[in-house]
Amino acid sequence: MSNVKSFQPKTIEDESFSWSCHRTCGTPDVFVLCCPYMVNIYITIGFVLKFLTVSFIFFAQKYSQPKLYPGDIVEFPRNKYVSHFGVYYGERDGVPYVAHLTSRDSDTKLELFGRALKSQVRLDPLDLLGKKYKVSNMLDDSFSPRDFHTIVKSSIDDIMGREMTFDILFHNSEHQATLFRYGVKKSQQIDKIYEHILPAWQKPFNDKKL
Repeated sequence: MSNVKSFQPKTIEDESFSWSCHRTCGTPDVFVLCCPYMVNIYITIGFVLKFLTVSFIFFAQKYSQPKLYPGDIVEFPRNKYVSHFGVYYGERDGVPYVAHLTSRDSDTKLELFGRALKSQVRLDPLDLLGKKYKVSNMLDDSFSPRDFHTIVKSSIDDIMGREMTFDILFHNSEHQATLFRYGVKKSQQIDKIYEHILPAWQKPFNDKKL
């Protein structure tokens, strides 16, 4: 036989109100309310707590700032399609810095075909480039990362401050970041653009040849 007691529903009546649905839990003084209104309240609270928990996890992951190591490629999303890239340089006086290719002057505009003549590799504080970022060592499976302290750091120091041409198709910030880390220039952003626009460009020529 089970030792669980069988509880019988009772009704407590008062001059001004009545509890029409409850049950005793072992002692006459303890009651667990089970009216539909209380059940709905508990369900609502449960859904709210679950929503807040999921929302907190989502935003914590979305805006998390991963741990960086010298030589890591850091990606700063600018919009849905474009990101800015740099290489984590390390800390100076407790401030994390990133080496990145950028316009030498803030008011320099991209000239013909996405080119800016006044560009250079700069070392700027991480927070100055963006609060939202992620590590994008995307080519580690294809290329061996170069040692930061013996190769990458000296490469950054040597080229820093030199005037160079920024070209969105052939030498953008992602090209420069992969050149530092791997010794090769790659831009997955541009590769994706080529995948979409090249078929559109090739079709008229192919049709004309036919």
